[in-house]
Amino acid sequence: MMSNKTYPVLLCFLWTLFGVSKIAFTYNIYLSSYIDILTIVNFLFVFMGAGIIAFRLLSKPVSFNAQIFVFFVLLLLSLLNNSIFALIFNFLVWYSIAEIVPIKSFRFVYIINIGLLIGVFYISVKLNGDTYYFDLRYGDVKSFGFENINSFPQLLIIFYLIFSTKIRHLFMLFLVYLLVFIDDIYTKSFYVILVIYPCLLLLFKYYRCRYLYLLPVMLFLGSILFVYMYASNIPIAIKVDQIFSYRISFSNIILSSIPNLYYLFFGLSGGGDEQLPMDLSYMAIIFTFGLIPSLIIILMYTRTLKSLIIKYDYGILALCTTFLLYAFVENILISFILNPTFYYVFYYLNSKR
Repeated sequence: MMSNKTYPVLLCFLWTLFGVSKIAFTYNIYLSSYIDILTIVNFLFVFMGAGIIAFRLLSKPVSFNAQIFVFFVLLLLSLLNNSIFALIFNFLVWYSIAEIVPIKSFRFVYIINIGLLIGVFYISVKLNGDTYYFDLRYGDVKSFGFENINSFPQLLIIFYLIFSTKIRHLFMLFLVYLLVFIDDIYTKSFYVILVIYPCLLLLFKYYRCRYLYLLPVMLFLGSILFVYMYASNIPIAIKVDQIFSYRISFSNIILSSIPNLYYLFFGLSGGGDEQLPMDLSYMAIIFTFGLIPSLIIILMYTRTLKSLIIKYDYGILALCTTFLLYAFVENILISFILNPTFYYVFYYLNSKR
């Protein structure tokens, strides 16, 4: 018979499992035709998320604090933008998981399910044949079952970040990645993050970066500034746009589609022109949820980093910092499954820890 400590871990495992299944049946070229299965998976994903929230509410009393205040503010804003309902659900599930699932159990569950997702995509192309995306720079590039060549490297990076905070473990995984994927993955950010993460681990272990908590603000404002500079035809912004594979110019086009200040502050459901990629996470959250919810998210990360610096938890600090840097070039900040840092955000925002 399962103990009360086992139930939340099982719920977390099932929610994450259905989450990665949702990604597989939505984005895998060979599995996306199974619409009926996807419908069932979507239902179970939401059902398990609701179960996690219910378990948290029933397991211990809820006291009014900053996190509850954030939920209340977002609930009011959702009256102006339906997209914010998804954000609230996302936050409530991660908040509940952080309250009822220990860190080691969460990491174990997450590693298993992300590893399973990587395996599904990798095996699908081995059984059904490789899939390719034509890139003007490199020609036909393997996409590992995705339509976008950057999607599979995203999974590998998320697994890499959550896998361990020990240099020797990361070094072994780093070598495995190079041996298996160096001839097939051309995404530059993939290799940059592979190097940055262990470097930050070493840096934070021996040096306390007291002002690192300002990084989310700098990345957020930097994204806005570069888009503004690009719109003003400033040469340095145009050069940076080329380096970042035209992510800034795409964001500028989408930003131009926002009709007025009302939608800028409260969000434009769908994020503007859906035909263009929104790879800059910090711009994507503005397009989808609006400036006010975006500032709330940035503030949450700022407070989390500050708490990690004070507690000198350099491993999780390096993980969250690397993820925030990666979010500058990939749209992964607001994701039900592919953003494990939300667990640490809500875990460390709890003032009692």
